[in-house]
Amino acid sequence: MAGPSRNPNPKSHAGLYALVAVVVIVVLLVVGYLAYGALVKSSTKVVITAVNWNLTGSGCSGDSPQSTRSGTTVTAGDSISESLFLVNNAPFGSCTFSNPSVTNGFTVASSNAPITIIAGGSQLLQMQIITPSTAFNGVLTVSLSVTTSA
Repeated sequence: MAGPSRNPNPKSHAGLYALVAVVVIVVLLVVGYLAYGALVKSSTKVVITAVNWNLTGSGCSGDSPQSTRSGTTVTAGDSISESLFLVNNAPFGSCTFSNPSVTNGFTVASSNAPITIIAGGSQLLQMQIITPSTAFNGVLTVSLSVTTSA
């Protein structure tokens, strides 16, 4: 009894070899693209030289603080924590601090605003901010709306 016949013609396997070669090339390209993306992300830096606070509306805390951070460097797209101690120096009534916003491609991810502070009181505003996904070097401005009530 004779075994299965083998095709001595190597051309019959050429299509299979071509398919395997294409799959290998595609896998290598995908892996290379992902590795390049991770390398670029890890090398793109965000440098925050200062954080300026802009409190708009009726004044409870006096002047806006000018800077609460300097020289912070993080990877683009990372999250940072920022906080500000808020005080209501008014002799009566309450102040509400709300609507936090940021500039230059930063995004407010979360905050404990709105915060209402009674006369003579204080409270800590806390925020999580997502940095830009591209390189940045400069000042981050955080704005809050301030309203008073009797």
